Amino acid sequence: MDESALKILLDNLERSRSSLHGWLDFWTLLVVVGVALEVVFVIWEYAEDLHDFRRGIVHPPEKPIILLFVLGLLGAGLVAVGVAGELYIGVKAGQVETEIRKANELRISLLSKEAGDAAASATTAHKEAEAAKDAAGKAQQRAGAVATQTDELNRNLRDAKMQLEAVDVKRAKLEKSLIDLAVCNAPRVITSWSFTGLTPNTKKSYVDPLLPMAGQMVFIEFVPDAEARRAAQYIARTLADAEWSVQELKFVDGLKDGVSVQASVSTPTGNGIPSMSPHWHASDAEEKLLSFLHSYNWQAARGWPTDAQGKMIVDEKVLPAGAIRILIGLYPPAVYVSPPGQKELASRMEELKQEREKREAESKRKREEQLATLPPEVRQRLRQADAEWEAKTKSETSNSPCQVLNPLF
Repeated sequence: MDESALKILLDNLERSRSSLHGWLDFWTLLVVVGVALEVVFVIWEYAEDLHDFRRGIVHPPEKPIILLFVLGLLGAGLVAVGVAGELYIGVKAGQVETEIRKANELRISLLSKEAGDAAASATTAHKEAEAAKDAAGKAQQRAGAVATQTDELNRNLRDAKMQLEAVDVKRAKLEKSLIDLAVCNAPRVITSWSFTGLTPNTKKSYVDPLLPMAGQMVFIEFVPDAEARRAAQYIARTLADAEWSVQELKFVDGLKDGVSVQASVSTPTGNGIPSMSPHWHASDAEEKLLSFLHSYNWQAARGWPTDAQGKMIVDEKVLPAGAIRILIGLYPPAVYVSPPGQKELASRMEELKQEREKREAESKRKREEQLATLPPEVRQRLRQADAEWEAKTKSETSNSPCQVLNPLF
């Protein structure tokens, strides 16, 4: 048996001894209660005898009192049981004490043996240490040369790691550029699809985002170009599937590149006050259509309905109130590599971008300093409002889901 097992055994025996002490207290308590009951019985019996003596009259014996008998019997029984329990606990405690004494003797013997073994091992270790010291002197000389080689290898590894990290950065940029290039040059098409959902009587289709605006009046114009005509036909078919009301699909020359979605503006009513409800309805439809086109990687943006002279269209005969107009120009070009002739312009644009980013960072820092002076609940609400505004502004100012890495403009 090793030292750990002996320690566990001693702990168990100590717990057993502690529990026996508790039982010994219990049986002693029973003895005390029993003796107390016997004292009550003796006092009671004395009181009865004293009463008979004082009367001085001989009378026939009275009926024994049951309570007195029970108390006397209970007291004697508790004393007997308590003494028996104390005797039993004393025997068990003696056995446990014997076991503890034997375990301690065995542990002392084991520790003595381990101490002897340790002394012998220490002597052997001292001799081995002397031999190792001599070997260490020789190894230290060889280690010096190895350390020099290790330092050189570490420098080479660091250089190789830096080169690999640079390669990874270039690879990530190239991968992002290829993805952007694929997105920016993807054809302007919309794939129609539909299927039955997992639950009964449910159907999913590609025009689900547009169905809430069913009945929306739409006018579509596109430049006389084969690709633009195809894009217009895809939009017309999609809106028809979404139950929008496509009023017109015609050629118009001179449109700007890309897709412009334009909500009709408010026109004055009879009292001279413009009705905003149709414009708001058209703006909601405009927002849903832009989000839908962006989900298919179309380069589309919000615009204002203007005529060829650049004036706002307010004539309901040209663009009725609540309607939207979609203008489809040529496929917008994306310049990835600045030509040598515009190198200075590209450099200046990059400088302006960096300056703008610095101003934005400084503005955010000052904003955080201001928020830090406010109560926590107010600060949290303002930060949430700032985040919502930033997300909304980013969504409104983003002209296209196609975001090139190094655009010229």
